[in-house]
Amino acid sequence: MYFTARFQQNLDWTDHTLILPAVAVGNVGQLTVDLLLSTLEVELVGRLHSTAFLPLVGPDPFHAEPKGIVTSCQVYHCLAHKLVIVQQRAPVAMNRRREFRTSLIQWIQEHHFKQVILLSSCFAHFRTDKDLLQIPLKFLCTPDLTESVGSYLHSSLGWRSLERRDPFTYNEDSAGVLHMPGSGITRSLFEECSTKKVHLVVLLLYCSEGDNVPDAFTMADQLNNWLQLISGSDSEKNKSWKVPVSWNLMFGNHPPKNIY
Repeated sequence: MYFTARFQQNLDWTDHTLILPAVAVGNVGQLTVDLLLSTLEVELVGRLHSTAFLPLVGPDPFHAEPKGIVTSCQVYHCLAHKLVIVQQRAPVAMNRRREFRTSLIQWIQEHHFKQVILLSSCFAHFRTDKDLLQIPLKFLCTPDLTESVGSYLHSSLGWRSLERRDPFTYNEDSAGVLHMPGSGITRSLFEECSTKKVHLVVLLLYCSEGDNVPDAFTMADQLNNWLQLISGSDSEKNKSWKVPVSWNLMFGNHPPKNIY
């Protein structure tokens, strides 16, 4: 499989956090990344090219007067917060998932990121009664981050880690599997990162297909509670996120004339 990363300059990201979305139910990860890219001061620094991506090209999603185009997968740099943010706008072909996952992990390892955060989602109807009393977010940490990052997320932010379940009864079972239907490559990527000692944290939001904008705000707010990307009280945070102009076309509005 062809996979390459093209950047405008050589950058040292050893002290940076990589944030990337999983193509999953409701596209919550990608919508959240859109909020990050629209709100933070970021610079487009490159693109990921792979024969695994379904081809895509479109107008600039962040400016009313387009300043360029978007492709299947682009890479942005936020110097202020030492973030590298990947936006994947096209899904991976079903028969290329394993190859893509291997190539993606290899790219991550080559750049020696401090940690990787995967924004993902899964079907809400698999929540338990206990889950209904909490925020619809759970997390997973690879073994090397369990004591440090995992303990902080649980004790300081009140997040709960995703439990293992029996694959037939769905009851909690420490010998069971990580049950996250609708999350795309999230589980396989997490398991491979665990094996290859890649520092990965998965944020998993329970949701249903539909208007997933509120879910994106929920995930962005929770991520902000951790990384402190924007300021403001809890009641003000949604007002602080800048909504991309492309969201005006989310539900079938007339397409912009400049795409023709």
